Amino acid sequence: METEKYLKRIATLKTAAECEAFIKNATRLDRGDLVEVAIRRKVELGASAVGGTTAAELEGWKAINAYEETLFRRHGKKTKASRTRQMISRLGMVPSIEKIVCEREWDTQGAMALYQVGLGDYTFEAIVTRYPGEFSDSALAQAELKLEKAKLIQLGDT
Repeated sequence: METEKYLKRIATLKTAAECEAFIKNATRLDRGDLVEVAIRRKVELGASAVGGTTAAELEGWKAINAYEETLFRRHGKKTKASRTRQMISRLGMVPSIEKIVCEREWDTQGAMALYQVGLGDYTFEAIVTRYPGEFSDSALAQAELKLEKAKLIQLGDT
């Protein structure tokens, strides 16, 4: 019952600062389940602030925010995914996701960091599989292959 109350509270958080305060309190109380939900809320709020003209673009911003959040949790300071952001500025979100999925190895810092903290659904590969009409057949095939590899890695960690 108490968890349900907290989940409703998280859903009402309106700013990243509110989410961060909730995350700190949930961490102090050793409530990892609530920390993950609050991080997801923070990621979604950040992506909504940037926006996107399509659902795939909005999901791309969620992925960027989620990765930057994992960096913040790991290093204790805000760190931007600078090279990825520069690529997005040059090419646009969807072409950048396509390029990253098709040209980079699976075990990139970003993808592995997201999987390690339970945010694997925010990887660019996951976005490609959710919005296959936005991407090439090659990108979809690469995304599916890499997600299968991620499942095998996760099974090996258990």
